[in-house]
Amino acid sequence: MLAKILILLLSLALLYYLYRRSRTTRKLDDEEQMHPCHRCGTYVSQHDAIHKDGHLYCSKECAQ
Repeated sequence: MLAKILILLLSLALLYYLYRRSRTTRKLDDEEQMHPCHRCGTYVSQHDAIHKDGHLYCSKECAQ
């Protein structure tokens, strides 16, 4: 009886771990896509990039 409970708990822990890992990976992939700056080529995340005239720039200096 104790062995069955232990196997059940280990199975639930494994499923929880796999679920959390897949959510974290997907979230990072969606938010942290890196793109090169149109001017200098430095890679910057799409979230942090400056969008101007249809291009992505790493800083205000490159966007000017």
